[in-house]
Amino acid sequence: MGNLLDSAIKMQGGAVASPTLTINFTDFSFGGATDVYKNGSYYASAVSGTPLVVPIVAGNTFYVVVIPPFLGIGSWQYYINGSLTASGSGTSPTYTASGTNAYSFDTFTDTGA
Repeated sequence: MGNLLDSAIKMQGGAVASPTLTINFTDFSFGGATDVYKNGSYYASAVSGTPLVVPIVAGNTFYVVVIPPFLGIGSWQYYINGSLTASGSGTSPTYTASGTNAYSFDTFTDTGA
């Protein structure tokens, strides 16, 4: 049924919506990092202050690794459709994209002082 609906939408010139993944990284100390993994492989490192949009489709898996600066701190917050779903530090769990959901991570690093 889903394929039939997709085909009908395409025939009418419309686009079939897909899930999205955005990483928002803020480094307060100039030494931390956020690495993004897609389908089990390294994808990219986020740049502080610049949203990283990762192309995904339903079924893709993804997670982030927040690397704090030396003796610093780092954390992540995970959102689905704008609602906070989980938070933590270090490596996030692996999530699987589905439907047309908007997924995002807000990540932060800072000195421990």
